[in-house]
Amino acid sequence: MGIYVNPKDMSKREWLDKYGTKVPLNLPWEYVEEASLPVVWMSNPYFSAVGIAYSEQELKALAVFDGRPKLMFLVKKEDLMKVTDGELAKWMEAQNA
Repeated sequence: MGIYVNPKDMSKREWLDKYGTKVPLNLPWEYVEEASLPVVWMSNPYFSAVGIAYSEQELKALAVFDGRPKLMFLVKKEDLMKVTDGELAKWMEAQNA
C-alpha cells in the first residue's frame, strides 16, 4: 500500500512547488537526507498523484518508467505529515517499534 500526498488548499503540483525541491527521477536512496523523503508526482489521464517513497523499495517502484510523466521532489517529513491524513505518521511509528 502506498502513501500519497493530498493537500486540501491547493493542487498537488502547487504544493510540491511550494514545499519540495526538485531532484532527478533517478536519485539514489543514499542521497536522501534523514529529515526528508522523496516523492514522485505522476500524471494520470484524469488525475495526478503524488506517492511518497518511504523506503528504497518504494522509491524504485515509484520511479520506474511506465509511460506516465513523472517528476521527483525531496520534501521534509514534517511537511509531508500535514498532507497524508495520518498515514505517514502510522508508518513512521511502525518503523520505530
